[in-house]
Amino acid sequence: MSRRILIAYATRAGSTAGIAEAVVEVIRDAGYDADLSLIKSDLVPDAYDAVIPGIRSIWAACVRWRSMYASIRLL
Repeated sequence: MSRRILIAYATRAGSTAGIAEAVVEVIRDAGYDADLSLIKSDLVPDAYDAVIPGIRSIWAACVRWRSMYASIRLL
C-alpha cells in the first residue's frame, strides 16, 4: 500500500505553486501517491499519511490551519 502524501501550499505571486508542482512530481516519481492543493480552511489532511506544507512562512499557514493543525504530521 502506497503512502498518501499531501503537498499543500500557499502563494501570492505563483512561485510557491511552481515549486510545489516540482516537489509533487519528485514524490510521485519515487512511487508515492501525492496530491497537490492550495492551503484553505476546508482542507482535511486526515486522509493522508503525511502533509508537506509549501509556504513562504510556516507560521502564516498555521493561522489558516489553526483548527486542524493538531492532525497534521510533517515529514
